[in-house]
Amino acid sequence: MNNKHKIIISYLNSSESYSTSSEIAQYLGVSERSIKRYIKDINLSLEQYGAKIDSVKGIGYKLNILYTKEFKKYIQSINLDSKDESIRSVDLIRSILIHSPISLDSLCEVLFLSRSTLQNEIGQVREMFEVYDIKLMYKPYKGLYIEGEEENIRKCCVKYFFKDDNDSELCENLDLINDNFIKYLQKYIEKSFLDNNIFKNYYEIIYLSKFIAVCFFRSLNGNKVKLPVVGNYKDITSTFNDTFIKDIYEHYDLVIDEDEILYANIIAKADKKLILNINPKEEYIRSIIMKALIDIDIKYKVFLSEDIELIKYLTNHILNSYHRYYLKFNVDNTILNQVKMNYPQSFNYALELAKSIEDIFKVEINENELGYIAIHFATAIERLNQKTSYRAIIICNTGMGTSELLKTKLRRYFPDIEVIGCYQLNFINFDSFEEIDFIISTTSTKGYINNNSIIRVSPMMTNEDIDIIENKLNEIYFNKYLKNLFLQDIFYYKLNLNNKMELIEFISDDMVQKGFISSKDKVDVIKRENISSTEISDLVAVPHCISNDGSNVIAICSLEKPIKWGSTKIKLVFIAFLNSEIKNNKNVFSFINSKIKKGDTVNRLCECVTLDKFTQVLMESSSNDS
Repeated sequence: MNNKHKIIISYLNSSESYSTSSEIAQYLGVSERSIKRYIKDINLSLEQYGAKIDSVKGIGYKLNILYTKEFKKYIQSINLDSKDESIRSVDLIRSILIHSPISLDSLCEVLFLSRSTLQNEIGQVREMFEVYDIKLMYKPYKGLYIEGEEENIRKCCVKYFFKDDNDSELCENLDLINDNFIKYLQKYIEKSFLDNNIFKNYYEIIYLSKFIAVCFFRSLNGNKVKLPVVGNYKDITSTFNDTFIKDIYEHYDLVIDEDEILYANIIAKADKKLILNINPKEEYIRSIIMKALIDIDIKYKVFLSEDIELIKYLTNHILNSYHRYYLKFNVDNTILNQVKMNYPQSFNYALELAKSIEDIFKVEINENELGYIAIHFATAIERLNQKTSYRAIIICNTGMGTSELLKTKLRRYFPDIEVIGCYQLNFINFDSFEEIDFIISTTSTKGYINNNSIIRVSPMMTNEDIDIIENKLNEIYFNKYLKNLFLQDIFYYKLNLNNKMELIEFISDDMVQKGFISSKDKVDVIKRENISSTEISDLVAVPHCISNDGSNVIAICSLEKPIKWGSTKIKLVFIAFLNSEIKNNKNVFSFINSKIKKGDTVNRLCECVTLDKFTQVLMESSSNDS
């Protein structure tokens, strides 16, 4: 399969619904006829990998996975390609890590490569090592070898020795370190943690098992690591104790250096006495979190510092995760992209808190860890959103029982709606309800009142009624507030740009020149993008900055061809400059996200030449996507 075939498979694999040939064609920048030909070619060979692409006339294409295990292996290999890490380059890195130093001839023999093919891959491999601050070196008569901090080399080994970030199966056995030993190690760590009342999530245990296995491998091959500064070694609870040492010798013929066993205990964080300067007191962590939340409240005009549950869970999370920050662990976060997509504001709050922790403790919190922190903020936002945002009355002529049922269902599906009363139509004075946002009625109001504020529903409130109410809430929010942030002068249609920074620079400069934003706003949005990429779906990105003295406007940009943005390609960009003083801004991200869930909606939006047409399609999208 060629690269376009693999991109189509990855695209369909990431979508839960059918995708049209038009959507896929625009994503790849080819014709619809080409897509149909590609899919026909793909299906000739895809079934051997446990899947096929189904097509329904007039609806589109959908990936049908027949055999999960076989397809999972295949998708892992093409995901490597999509990240510009070819399978050949990965094999090269792994061989160099295992055998360094190794001659070019030996490497060619191990991997069945020609000398010229190997030379072509060296540049890519060198760049991949540099991600871990490792230098790939070469000397005549010695061959290729690596230089770098031992801890960084070990982290690199964890990345390339295993088949999957979320599993502990080796790509190949490492002499005495094999899959059976790693499974034993994982079970041993789990039991030891439970015995010591230490609770880690599944992915952290997987990572620890892999990292410690790599540590033992490197140690057995004569590579020592510098121990962190610790307190009295006798105070450290021995997760890897004499029983462990005896077991691995008897069953796996392994003799591990004493310092390496101590290092493994430090890495596992066996108890809370562990490392002198990485064990801050609970009260101190709570005080840092409280100050950060107050700063977030002031900057973003929210009330997170009043959320007792948020403070408690953040404190526990930081205490339990702190050793990972200190030791620069990077535990994979399988839901990072979902968090960034669905809760971008939460991610911003996590950035603010992380900065406080980094500044005080001189540690570094990576993006995966930010995602875990953001989940706690997302939970707090959901609690905040349950507070009343809209006021409504119910008109129902079939009795109080039906009215109460309707009111109860509304509370269940729409906790942000406050029902201030239930009335029969002929006993209501509409003039006394100037402050309500809309009326929910189970009966016709013709002859009494007739305007757009009435939502007609059935007494039982069906799924269709729920969709209608949701659309109405979006319409109210958009018409009352959000559409004022969209302006024709900063609506950019089908620009032809090469990368995200070029796009942000171009639009920001134009907005500065037109007086919509300041130069500081431009700097802030670029600074935010550099911290963490802002794509919220496979096709849409929302770069943004939020401040209490900044501009309040949103630029819209569609692209002639998709461009790389973080981990995906995008074709529609909302650039938001939001003032945290304005309460309604807290719903901007969730509104945009709710409108662009399907690729066909994004494609329709990208075809809009005017802002009026764009907003019309945007508001139609919920009914079309439901």
